[in-house]
Amino acid sequence: MWIAIACILLFAAIFLSVGIVISISDKNAKSTCTEEVTATVIENVKISTRTNGHHSISYKPVLQYDYNGKTYTSEPSYSTNPPVFSEGDTTKIFINPSSPQKIYVPQMKAGTILSIVFTSIGILALIAAVVVFIIMHK
Repeated sequence: MWIAIACILLFAAIFLSVGIVISISDKNAKSTCTEEVTATVIENVKISTRTNGHHSISYKPVLQYDYNGKTYTSEPSYSTNPPVFSEGDTTKIFINPSSPQKIYVPQMKAGTILSIVFTSIGILALIAAVVVFIIMHK
């Protein structure tokens, strides 16, 4: 039974860690990308993945914007399905003034959702470990 608890705790630690890392990464992007610009979606890149025989498709917008007289093209960190934007859409994004190719796209909620999902699974696994521990000691 101790092995089961250890495995559940390892599972919980992994999921909590991933959730926390994603959350910190998103907060870092939000705090460093402070300059608002208008970007145009010039393309939605189709991303096809295959895991254990399961095929999934997601889309990542390619955004083009001007900053300090120079044109930049960048993509957000995450892809979504369905796509958040259509080609030709314009949207407000935030860029890092000292590194204008780094962007934060408020409309892309994938990072927040992933952080919540991973953290929630980690917390549920911790609760399961506590329940198993209590049951073992009755």
